Amino acid sequence: ELGIKAKFADTAGVSGSAGEGLPEFAYPAWTRFIGEQQKDPKVVAYMQALEKIAGKLNPSSFWSVTQYDAMGMVAKAMETTGSVTDLKTVAQAMRNHTYSGLVAWQVDDKGLARQSMEGVYMKAGAVVEVRPITIPTK
Repeated sequence: ELGIKAKFADTAGVSGSAGEGLPEFAYPAWTRFIGEQQKDPKVVAYMQALEKIAGKLNPSSFWSVTQYDAMGMVAKAMETTGSVTDLKTVAQAMRNHTYSGLVAWQVDDKGLARQSMEGVYMKAGAVVEVRPITIPTK
């Protein structure tokens, strides 16, 4: 349906290492792909800043994006409401809103969030393409 012809290996949020023996495979990067093949300037700048403060990046470094974007989303809601203590108002400001950090987030009227991610396509053990997977529209 999505036009993906490679075999899938692993599940969201993992390194894809189970597919290393396959000639061609794909896996979803749960947030944004953190690796030298990343071309998005916003993510590259984030990777450089993260490496400067945290040292050499590794395959698990992508987890930092989840906290980075979550804090950005909450901070934006606090700015919008003018409050850092009224949690109900801040939570309401996040509902029915789209936040675009390193990952695009949508929070529904119940407060449940969903996010975009990237598909990482590999061949012969090397990343050949990093393709965005956007949040489906309602």
